[in-house]
Amino acid sequence: MKNIFLALLSVLIGGACSNHEEVFPIVDVYPYRVNLDVCDAAGLTLLDTTIEGNRKFLENTFLTYKKETFAVSHDRLSPRTPLYAPSTRAYYAPFEGMQVISYTNGNRHLCIGPFLGDEERERDMLVIQWGDGSKDTLTLTNHFTGSDKNHLPMYNRHAFWNAQEFSLGNILKVVKNPAK
Repeated sequence: MKNIFLALLSVLIGGACSNHEEVFPIVDVYPYRVNLDVCDAAGLTLLDTTIEGNRKFLENTFLTYKKETFAVSHDRLSPRTPLYAPSTRAYYAPFEGMQVISYTNGNRHLCIGPFLGDEERERDMLVIQWGDGSKDTLTLTNHFTGSDKNHLPMYNRHAFWNAQEFSLGNILKVVKNPAK
């Protein structure tokens, strides 16, 4: 009996030391955001809050997502944004609504998100009620489609602005009329 046990143990140890193991990497799927360039018909930004009409426009702009309404936050950290880097590789990015982001070159964008990169979405709909009274709809889909030859996850991700597909990697230009 002891010899059978030792024989099985040596087979298990020998099999565990094989050089033919497949390596499955641990990966993080980064969150993503939707970036908008909101301007008037003349091409001037509506995201500069130092201009009175723009401030009123943004104060009356709201996003509805999953039965929750979000106002625009301006050039500041959201209360849910950590002031430090996450201490682990696993990073949970809570949805923060809409935020005006200012860049050092003077450009401003309205960022919506973040959305978890690995979260399955089937036509998630976000409705933006703009300060000029108009509405727009953002629809997102995100599906895990499998792994590539290196065992990295692959996703089929689509974004639609008022039913017209656009690339999430681009900044979408939106033309509106500022509140007077």
